[in-house]
Amino acid sequence: MHVTPTERGGVLPAGGLRPAGYWAEQLRSPVRYQDAVVTAAARGRAVLVEVGPGSGLIGSARQIPEARQTPAVALQPRRGDLLSGLGALWASGVELDWAAVRAGTPAVRAPLPARPFAAERHWLDTPAARDAPAPVAPVPVASAPVADPAADDEDRTVRQIAEIWRSLLGVPTVGADSDFFTLGGESLLFIRMIAQVQRRFGVPVRIAELADAPTPRAIAAHVIGG
Repeated sequence: MHVTPTERGGVLPAGGLRPAGYWAEQLRSPVRYQDAVVTAAARGRAVLVEVGPGSGLIGSARQIPEARQTPAVALQPRRGDLLSGLGALWASGVELDWAAVRAGTPAVRAPLPARPFAAERHWLDTPAARDAPAPVAPVPVASAPVADPAADDEDRTVRQIAEIWRSLLGVPTVGADSDFFTLGGESLLFIRMIAQVQRRFGVPVRIAELADAPTPRAIAAHVIGG
């Protein structure tokens, strides 16, 4: 994305060159990140991709209303996270070079057997009305399990924390064990999230104790434990 003082968020044409003095001007001027994201989101079937060790740019992009419906994927350097990111790109309609993805691995394409359907007839030839109805044995009624008030309190707290996360991160789904940073959060959003949790439940939350396990379940346990 190429940004100039007269054309905020403009697109650099394929093969185009940046004008002389572009980088020097960029160092002295504010970064027009929002303008660039809005331009990208308006280009039809766009997918925002962040390549690097973090996901702070994706988290910032999700705060921009025009880009909340645009798929955003963070490609992390760890192999498991990288493959998950490639899967998210494929699910968003991006064509991938699978030969390059599988390069150096023994993975091969294997045909799977089709589901067999046996050609057997299962229709009843005798009308059911001719047969006397068989006596129906009484079905034992199992006693209802006793509700656990502590579990209900934890589930309710997890749902409220997940609601705060959806609002901050702009994501549609947050699970009890979802990782805040994997969903696109970054350090400043994490601090804002903790502040909202403290206001919602009226209890102090120590950031240092949750940085290694930033999930709604872990935060809920912290809140319930006081």
